[in-house]
This record gives sequence, C-alpha cells and structure tokens, in this order.
Amino acid sequence: CYALLPGPAAGVQTAVALGGEDGVLTLLDADNLLVRRTGLGHADRIWALAPTSDGRLLASAAGDGTLRWWSLAAGPGWGNLAAYAD
Repeated sequence: CYALLPGPAAGVQTAVALGGEDGVLTLLDADNLLVRRTGLGHADRIWALAPTSDGRLLASAAGDGTLRWWSLAAGPGWGNLAAYAD
C-alpha cells in the first residue's frame, strides 16, 4: 500500500510512504524516487497507511494485528511513537 504525505515530511517536500509485504515501511522522495528512510515495525504485511493532516505523524496497520504511529519529523530515524495490538 502507499500514501502521499503532505509536505514537508521528514525533510522532503513531496514524499510517498510505502508499506511492504514484509512489514517494512519505506519513505521515498517523490521528486527523484530516492529512499529517504526504511523501518521495520511489523511482523506481517502492511495493509494501510494514513498520514495526519499536518504531516507530522503516519499510522500504519498490518496483518499481524498491530497499529503503529511514526514521527515524520526531519531527522535520521523514524521515531516509532507507539504500537498497539489487538
């Protein structure tokens, strides 16, 4: 799955978040398709991504029954804020 992120997200003006079948979350610079960040936060396929309207946070939900919140602030890491399981 994917989500367009309101800019600037993680220091990138136009960004796309990709949720992988392997549970990896990837942030791409949409202007040049360069990978800006990757992060493993789920043990199964990511099914849904939803950014907040201000572009500061991203929610990801996966087949392992978890929901995670990620910080999109500029910086070297994702800043996984919280995880919830059913």
